[in-house]
Amino acid sequence: MRKTDSRLGVRLALSVPLALGLVALMQLALELKQREILFISLRWTGIFGMGLLFASLGVVLIALTWSTHWVKVQTKFEIVLLGLSRLRKLNLVLFAFLIIVYSYLILGPQGRYVEGYATRLALFSLLVLAGGIFLKAYNIQTSWERALMSAGLIAAVGYQLSTYIPAISTYPLTLGWSESSRYYYASLYLAERIYGRSVPLSPLHPSRYLMQSIPFLLPSSPLWFHRAWQVFLWIGMPLLTTALLSRRLRTIRNGVEADGNKISWITPGLFLMWGFLFLLIGPVYYHLLVVPVVVYTGFSSDRFLRSLLVVILASAWAGISRVNWFPVAGMLAATLYFLETGLPARPEHAPGKIGGYLLKPIGWILAGLFTAITFQALFVRLSGVEAEAFTSSLTSDLLWYRLLPNPTYSPGILLAIGVVSAPLIILNWKRLRGCHPVRILGLVVILLFLLAGGIVVSVKIGGGSNLHNLDAYLLILFTISSYAMWGRVNSDSMPTGITKLSFGLVASVMVVPILFTVISGGPNSEPSRGLAYEALDQIRATVNQAAHAGEPVLFITERHLLTFGEITGVSLEDRYETVYLMEMAMGGNKAYLEKYYADLREKRFGLIITDPMKDVLKGKSDSFGEENDVWVRRVVRPTLASYQRKVLFKELGIEILEPKP
Repeated sequence: MRKTDSRLGVRLALSVPLALGLVALMQLALELKQREILFISLRWTGIFGMGLLFASLGVVLIALTWSTHWVKVQTKFEIVLLGLSRLRKLNLVLFAFLIIVYSYLILGPQGRYVEGYATRLALFSLLVLAGGIFLKAYNIQTSWERALMSAGLIAAVGYQLSTYIPAISTYPLTLGWSESSRYYYASLYLAERIYGRSVPLSPLHPSRYLMQSIPFLLPSSPLWFHRAWQVFLWIGMPLLTTALLSRRLRTIRNGVEADGNKISWITPGLFLMWGFLFLLIGPVYYHLLVVPVVVYTGFSSDRFLRSLLVVILASAWAGISRVNWFPVAGMLAATLYFLETGLPARPEHAPGKIGGYLLKPIGWILAGLFTAITFQALFVRLSGVEAEAFTSSLTSDLLWYRLLPNPTYSPGILLAIGVVSAPLIILNWKRLRGCHPVRILGLVVILLFLLAGGIVVSVKIGGGSNLHNLDAYLLILFTISSYAMWGRVNSDSMPTGITKLSFGLVASVMVVPILFTVISGGPNSEPSRGLAYEALDQIRATVNQAAHAGEPVLFITERHLLTFGEITGVSLEDRYETVYLMEMAMGGNKAYLEKYYADLREKRFGLIITDPMKDVLKGKSDSFGEENDVWVRRVVRPTLASYQRKVLFKELGIEILEPKP
């Protein structure tokens, strides 16, 4: 039986990269044939031939598992494995080297050749196989299941961390459409010191910019330092959130066996990596993770007032974060309560008893919601921004077709969230079946409420390109699933440990965040630094000339050049920054847009620095086509009616406009 299981495991382990590799080879052959270089280009023909060779080797190895020669192959492999075990920690070094090579292959300039999902997954599965061998050699007592799953998580985390490296850059211009805009909005918390006057704060994600403002406490901190700080937040907050939940799960008792239901090979280290990857599926933005950090740390199921204070603190932060997060702190507290506090199904539990059980979670949810609304109202009064700007998202168009596969997000919202949710729902169902129906119903209602809200926000124009608007749903699902995984759900009627989970189910739970990680990211395409510095010199000279003539200069984009002192002697025009202007355009904020149009007609600005303004409508057949069309109709056309191009830096995506004569 053991030999049969061993051969079956080998077939499964080899079949995955083989199938993916064959698909990738078919795609490569078709592309080379279309480009008419198949069997003509020596380099590409060689690559194609190497792929065929590896695929043939995989077929041979799988075939051998059905033959009598397999015993000899297995014996030789065990000898090799024993030899590798003598290398000790060098096995870990070799695995780390392979992760670096893989990450460079995907993220480096040659990454454009391996952008296909099948190619990436085939290469990654080979990396996992090699990593599993090295981990098994490092600790020969480790099971193959644990070695391979550990290799997958370690490789995915290594790759994910590599994707952040290009973001820590000294490149002087913005690295993306809104990248350096975030630093400008963060600077507004210290506007008087930086710009010499107070400036209204941004109503968009105020708590995010508050966290990003911390480096501004260091005078003259450079742009690269702020980029590094943001990378630290992206990495640190998911790790901290998972670590705090892990600590809670390791110490919780509430009548649950300490290790009764825990999946045997899920260690705190593996859970930390899984949680880190899972929270980045959406992703759940780092400023929102403050809410679970506070709740995981201070919540206690049997101490209502203490937990109420914790919910109020977390909800105050949610109130200056996102509207759809207003009830999340209370709902997270209710989730922990339903998971940790039992309600045995006995006759004496009449409706009154059940009502008493539900008083605490209902109280936390209502208190949290009231607190969040109150703190948003306070922020509106203190920020200096008109109240209408806080509700612009409520008037935006809803693009329901983005629930299905579309150019903006190829799998579509429903398919993607279905893939993420399915294995976790099965896991949770198996582990919660012994709970009172009221507890299960409470968890289901919370999940469905947040799922529905996340779906509506996802189809709002400006969204729908990933799952980040389903962040609250993902957080609650993550919490419930973690309790199920660790066997910490306080069962009402079933003894702990009675529900056994198949390796296939557990593996699917682990694989989903790995899968989403591997298919993300791509080659770094930072523009030429030489061109960037030449353009910066020209922008600086042009802007200074206008400033000396007493003409206001509007930075719709690249406003960070003022924030970090790359351009001086220019007064800040705080209205009409690209992120805020786009939000007002999508929300159809007529009062805000009319002020912009009036300033354009009066030719108030001597110069406007912006992305190239192109009067081209795209429609929904293009990625973010509707967003482009709204921008064209409500911003580009009114702007070009009064302004014309003065300078264009085509390679850098920057344009300087001047008033028409």
